[in-house]
Amino acid sequence: MFHNEECSKRSGKRNDKWRISDTAKILGHSVGYVSESIKLAQSDSRIISKLSRENALKVLKTKL
Repeated sequence: MFHNEECSKRSGKRNDKWRISDTAKILGHSVGYVSESIKLAQSDSRIISKLSRENALKVLKTKL
Protein backbone atom coordinates (compact mmCIF):
# COMPACT_ATOMS: atom_id res chain seq x y z
CA MET A 1 0.00 0.00 0.00
CA PHE A 2 1.34 3.42 -0.99
CA HIS A 3 0.90 5.03 2.42
CA ASN A 4 2.68 2.23 4.27
CA GLU A 5 5.57 2.25 1.78
CA GLU A 6 6.08 5.97 2.27
CA CYS A 7 5.97 5.56 6.06
CA SER A 8 8.58 2.79 5.86
CA LYS A 9 10.92 4.90 3.75
CA ARG A 10 10.97 7.52 6.49
CA SER A 11 11.02 5.20 9.47
CA GLY A 12 13.49 6.34 12.09
CA LYS A 13 14.34 9.60 10.36
CA ARG A 14 13.91 12.60 12.61
CA ASN A 15 11.50 15.29 11.39
CA ASP A 16 10.74 13.37 8.20
CA LYS A 17 7.57 11.46 9.01
CA TRP A 18 4.96 10.60 6.41
CA ARG A 19 1.43 11.41 7.49
CA ILE A 20 -2.01 10.55 6.24
CA SER A 21 -2.32 14.18 5.17
CA ASP A 22 0.71 13.69 2.89
CA THR A 23 -0.92 10.71 1.23
CA ALA A 24 -4.20 12.59 0.90
CA LYS A 25 -2.48 15.53 -0.76
CA ILE A 26 -0.62 13.31 -3.26
CA LEU A 27 -3.76 11.33 -4.14
CA GLY A 28 -6.09 14.33 -4.20
CA HIS A 29 -8.45 13.01 -1.54
CA SER A 30 -9.49 14.22 1.89
CA VAL A 31 -7.66 13.07 5.01
CA GLY A 32 -10.85 11.36 6.21
CA TYR A 33 -11.26 9.42 2.98
CA VAL A 34 -7.65 8.24 3.05
CA SER A 35 -7.87 7.32 6.73
CA GLU A 36 -11.00 5.26 6.12
CA SER A 37 -9.41 3.63 3.07
CA ILE A 38 -6.38 2.60 5.10
CA LYS A 39 -8.64 1.05 7.75
CA LEU A 40 -10.53 -0.86 5.07
CA ALA A 41 -7.31 -2.05 3.44
CA GLN A 42 -5.91 -3.25 6.76
CA SER A 43 -9.07 -5.16 7.58
CA ASP A 44 -8.60 -8.88 7.20
CA SER A 45 -12.27 -9.66 6.77
CA ARG A 46 -13.33 -11.30 3.52
CA ILE A 47 -16.87 -10.13 4.15
CA ILE A 48 -15.82 -6.49 4.07
CA SER A 49 -14.15 -6.88 0.68
CA LYS A 50 -17.50 -7.91 -0.82
CA LEU A 51 -19.44 -4.94 0.56
CA SER A 52 -19.86 -1.43 -0.74
CA ARG A 53 -17.50 1.12 0.80
CA GLU A 54 -20.34 2.59 2.87
CA ASN A 55 -21.46 -0.77 4.25
CA ALA A 56 -17.90 -1.95 4.86
CA LEU A 57 -17.25 1.17 6.97
CA LYS A 58 -20.42 0.49 8.97
CA VAL A 59 -19.23 -3.05 9.69
CA LEU A 60 -15.80 -1.80 10.76
CA LYS A 61 -17.33 0.78 13.09
CA THR A 62 -19.45 -1.87 14.80
CA LYS A 63 -16.30 -3.94 15.44
CA LEU A 64 -14.50 -1.06 17.15
